[in-house]
Amino acid sequence: PPADPRPACRTLRRQMAVLDDWIAQRQDEGVPFVLMGDFNRDLTPRDPYFRAWQGDGPLTLATALHASPCWGGAYFIDHVLLGNRGRDWLVADSLRVLTYDQQDPAWAARLSDHCPVSVRLRMP
Repeated sequence: PPADPRPACRTLRRQMAVLDDWIAQRQDEGVPFVLMGDFNRDLTPRDPYFRAWQGDGPLTLATALHASPCWGGAYFIDHVLLGNRGRDWLVADSLRVLTYDQQDPAWAARLSDHCPVSVRLRMP
């Protein structure tokens, strides 16, 4: 939660403040943008950070309303956000998740705890 005093949460608040400023600047400029990567957070349309970013202008969260197949998990921690005209670039139903075959226990410790996500974009 945003008010959680634990060190990891304080770090997250600092990181999210930087993202908030960046998103607000892009929204003010009106330039299309795509922001993607490891948020290490169950980011949903109800998330307080996402809702704050939406206050700067509408965003599309490509992972919204999808369950992650990664490691048997229920939610994504890697995300793709699109803003301004960038929202129009998203190809419907194009979200893909690369999952790992975890049958070999020797590899389980070596593989990432994240499964990469991708979307198709149709840019003008």
